[in-house]
Amino acid sequence: MDYKNSQYLIEIFDFDVLHLELNTALYTFVLVLVVMFFMNRLLFRPVLRTLENRARAAQSLQEATAGHRQEIARLAEDYDARLSHVRGEVAKIRQESHKEIQQAVDAILEQARQASQAEYRSALEELTRQIELARVELGASAQRLAEQAANRILQA
Repeated sequence: MDYKNSQYLIEIFDFDVLHLELNTALYTFVLVLVVMFFMNRLLFRPVLRTLENRARAAQSLQEATAGHRQEIARLAEDYDARLSHVRGEVAKIRQESHKEIQQAVDAILEQARQASQAEYRSALEELTRQIELARVELGASAQRLAEQAANRILQA
């Protein structure tokens, strides 16, 4: 079929200035291929490369983050272990300090007990001495009273 002479096709493809010709279609196709080649070289490849670099950077950041999280977890465990060790030492020191204080208090109480017993013995000895003095005086006074009573009875 001769498409140039066909009335039906002429009506469908009559674009006044533009005519459907094989050369035009080939030139357009080649032009599109050339434009796609240059767009691929100048636009798409750099953009895709940038996107790939970002994806790699994001992946490396995620890996680094995972590594940091593991490091943080390890450090937290180490911190907890050290903290429990320090708490144990503090409890031990506190216990030893309590024992030392209790021993010091017991020593002070023992000294006070000994001092009070010594004071008690001294006071008891003083009281015994005063009782003996009072007995001697009372005996002497009783002797004098008895002599005075006897003298009065004899004089009467």
